[in-house]
Parts: sequence; C-alpha cells; structure tokens
Amino acid sequence: MILRVPDYYRKFSCIAGKCKHSCCIGWEIDIDEDTLAYYRSIPGAFGERLKSHMQEEEEDVVSFALGNNGRCPFLNKENLCDICIELGEEALSEVCTEYPRFVTEYGNVREKSMALSCEEVGRLMFEEKTPFSWEEMEIPDFPEDPDCDPVWYEPLEKARDFAVRLCREGVCSLEERLSAILEFGQEIQESIREEQDDQIEKTVLSWETLLKENKPLPKADTERLIGNLEERLAMYKDLEILDEEWEGMFQKVETAFGREEHSGFYQESLKKFQKCMTGREWEYEKLLAYFLFRYTMQTVYDYNFMRHMCYGAASVLMVRDMDLIRFLEKGETFTMEDRIDTARIYSREVEHSEENLEMLQEAFQFRG
Repeated sequence: MILRVPDYYRKFSCIAGKCKHSCCIGWEIDIDEDTLAYYRSIPGAFGERLKSHMQEEEEDVVSFALGNNGRCPFLNKENLCDICIELGEEALSEVCTEYPRFVTEYGNVREKSMALSCEEVGRLMFEEKTPFSWEEMEIPDFPEDPDCDPVWYEPLEKARDFAVRLCREGVCSLEERLSAILEFGQEIQESIREEQDDQIEKTVLSWETLLKENKPLPKADTERLIGNLEERLAMYKDLEILDEEWEGMFQKVETAFGREEHSGFYQESLKKFQKCMTGREWEYEKLLAYFLFRYTMQTVYDYNFMRHMCYGAASVLMVRDMDLIRFLEKGETFTMEDRIDTARIYSREVEHSEENLEMLQEAFQFRG
C-alpha cells in the first residue's frame, strides 16, 4: 500500500527542550492500553511515580494529571521528558510518539500530515519558498475500511490534487485564488450530489484546459460560501477555548475588525499589510494547500467535498486576520517567526479539538 506524506515529513525531528511552546504543556496526555499496561509493570520508585500521576477521566480513559502550571508531571525543568530519560523514547504513549502527525486512511492509501501547532513543523514548512508537495512510498498492507466506497477514491484524489495545484498556479490575489478554488469545489460537489463519479474527472480536465490556455478561471461568491469577516468571526467565537494565546488573539481581531463600522480601518490596514507582504504571498498559498491536503480526502467518508474546501479557505483568512493584528502590534512589520507563530496558535486551537473542528466544518455543511 501507499504512504503519502508532505515533502518535509522525513526532515522532522522533535527539538525537545529547545521548543518554545512544548506540546507537553497545556494538553491532556492520554495513555493507550498497551502503554498503560507497561507503565503499571514498571517496578521501583519510577514505577510508583508513573502510577501516582495517573488519573481515570472516564471509563477506559487514563491520562497523566497535569500540574497546576499545566505541565506534564514528567516534563522536567530543562523541558525534557523524564520518561524518555528513564525508559527510552520507545516507552512513550502513542499520543506522544505520533504528535504532530495526523492520519487519513482510505483504500490502499495512508496519508500522514503534520500539524502546524508544532513550531518545528511550521519552520520546516515555511523555511523554503517552494509549493506544497508530497511524496509516496510503499508500506505493508492493512485492512481497508468497509465504510468507504472505492469508486470515489481515484476521482476525489484527482479533484483534491488539482485543488492543491490551484493554490499555486497563476498570479492573482489571495481573494481571487480562494474564489476560484471555491467555484471548483462547488462543481465537484455537484457531481457528488448527482452520484456521477465520472463527471469529476471531466471537471478536472476542463479546469486544467483553462489553466493551460491561460484563460480566466470561474469565480465563486466567496462571502456567500464562507461569510464576510463579521460572519466568520461569529463562527469562531463559539469555539471551546483551549489556549489563552488563541483567546487573546481572537479578542484582538474581534475588537479591531469585528463590527461593520470597522470596515474602513480594516481595509486600510489590510492594504498596508499586503504591501508589506509583497513577494510573500506564497505563504498563504502554501497554508491553503496544507489544509486541503490534510482534510479534503475525508470526503470519502462524508461525501462533502465543499465543506472541506470552505473550511480551508476560512482558515487561511482567519490566520491572515491574526497576522494583520500582529503586523499592527509590531509597528507594521511581520517576520517569518510571526508567520510560524500565528499558524501555530490557530492550529492548536482548531485542529486538536474534534468539537471545534466539527463545529466549523458543520458551518459549511450545506454550502456550495
């Protein structure tokens, strides 16, 4: 079978104590069954230490109780893991060894993406001005999910891959790019509604022809599909707050731009920011491709291509609004460190909460 990963995937290595925003702070650390049995078998003082910090939150779910400062009890003062030091990296729970990786499986394909909530992933992704791409390798087979209809695998892959291509093809504004991608998404969704899997490939071919012949791409009504700024902020306002950084950043965005009377200030600030970002538009193109790669193939389960496209577009605009606040706060400057940081804050709040992710995606459920 095929393992498909971003081109920077194999470069990743946890930077441990050098990380400014440790994944061992502020997040619950669940212990999988096999690791739990192993921890309970550890003798001596360290075994007792392991057991003393375990808590059963609900039936069959055991985790480490975080300290009052939100730190994992095994994160030492050097921000290194005492479990790794004492027992080796292979002794870590599955949630620790897998982070920041996320998996989507369908047919004979396993796709692994890496979350931007990890600052090192952000560095790897944005360190080079290259389009988002992925690589494939053969891995041992595993049983296919019977809930997936294989007839959709290939056409949806072609649609997703072309959508990622649209993230980088041509010279246009971010708004124009999002509008074209959302229009493409609507056409693909229509084929899914009509249960015409063969029509998806025809749609992709027709759009490829437009690109090849350098013709204008069809555009969608972006505000109708993902809302205007005020409407989008209302969607995000209802999220479960997971992190103080997100809460503070969102409040700043809402206060500065969240009302209709703020429109003039927003547009004026955005023009200044866009001028500052001249030559760096590729960062948003790559960010959009990241979201589309990670989520769009979930369509094989929910048959809603459009909601993943809308979620990706709205996510990029939300991150840009966070960027705009950072730009204004720093005297109209915006560094690559800022880029990595705002993407990290967004990812940590949204991508690691099934409730938050589902809430946003459901907002686009019947659009398109």
